[in-house]
Amino acid sequence: MNDISQSIFCEIKKYCLQNKQEESCGLISSEGDKLIWVPCVNIARNKTFNFMIDARKMIDYDVAYVVHSHCFGPARPSMLDKKAQHEICIPFLIYSIEDDKFSIYDNMCV
Repeated sequence: MNDISQSIFCEIKKYCLQNKQEESCGLISSEGDKLIWVPCVNIARNKTFNFMIDARKMIDYDVAYVVHSHCFGPARPSMLDKKAQHEICIPFLIYSIEDDKFSIYDNMCV
């Protein structure tokens, strides 16, 4: 998490707190030598417990992290988070609204 600026964490938190009843999502993208926050619309059917980002966003940006919130419970990855992260091999940054904490899940893909 050392490469992510405090201002990006603040932007993500502010975005997630706008709707505490649905998982928020977005991307942290590399733009030159810096990282930027790219909010995305959650297109999942059950937004309370899931998130889905339009695949075109993943193509449009140089994605460094996939970001989403957990409305309930800790910032630990769910089994679905672990599976999805392993499939796309991009670290997940998870924000727990309930605990007001961030965590990163990166199952180093090879």
